[in-house]
Amino acid sequence: TRLEVRPKEERSKLPRDVRPDELEKICASMRADYEEKRSRPVSRGRIREGEIIWAIPAFWFALYTGMRLGEIARLRWRHIDFKRKLIYIYEQKSGEESTIPITGKVEEILLSLLKGCPDDFVFKSPQMKTTVRSEDDFGKTLSGLFTRYRRKAGIERRVTFHGTRHGHCTLLAEAGKSPYVIQDSARHSSIKVSMGYVSVAKQHLRKELEDVFGA
Repeated sequence: TRLEVRPKEERSKLPRDVRPDELEKICASMRADYEEKRSRPVSRGRIREGEIIWAIPAFWFALYTGMRLGEIARLRWRHIDFKRKLIYIYEQKSGEESTIPITGKVEEILLSLLKGCPDDFVFKSPQMKTTVRSEDDFGKTLSGLFTRYRRKAGIERRVTFHGTRHGHCTLLAEAGKSPYVIQDSARHSSIKVSMGYVSVAKQHLRKELEDVFGA
C-alpha cells in the first residue's frame, strides 16, 4: 500500500503587522479596564494612578518609530535631542549606533510624558524604578500588556507587540515609500527584509480594490 502524502500546512512568511485601527481598539480596551480598576475600593484591588495606561504611549511610540522592544526598554531621556529632533540608539541589533528622526507624532508623545532626569527611562509604570531595570522583565511586562488587551479587544489575529514595528514598515510601504526608505527607517540589515513589507502593502491594496472592483 502507498502512504498518503499530505501537503504541509503553509505558514505565511509575511510580517504580522499591527494596524492603527487595531491599536486604537487595544488602547480603548486598556483605558476601560484601567477606569474600572481605578474605581474599585482599595479592598477590592484598586490600582495606582497611571498603572496599565502608562503602556499606551509606548505602543504608539513603537508604531511611529519602528523601534525594537529592547531599544525602547533602554531609552533614557538623555537619548532624546529635541533641538536636533533626533533619538539616539546606542545599542541596536547590529551592534552599531544609529539615530531616528523625531517626527511630529513622536514629539507629541514625548512631550505628553513627564520628563525626568537625563538618566531616567522614558517609558515606565508608576512602580518601576527610574534608572535601573531588567530589560527582559520590562519587555515581558510591555509585551504581556499588549497581548492581554489585544485579546480583551476581541482582535483574533495573533499579533504581538513586535507587530508595531511591522506596522511601521507596512505603513511606509502603503504610502508608496521605496524599500530603501523602509530599510533606512527600520534599520534592516538586508533590503530583502524591507521588500517583504511591499508585499504586505499589496495585500492591503487588493482589499481596497476589491471594494471597488469586486463582485
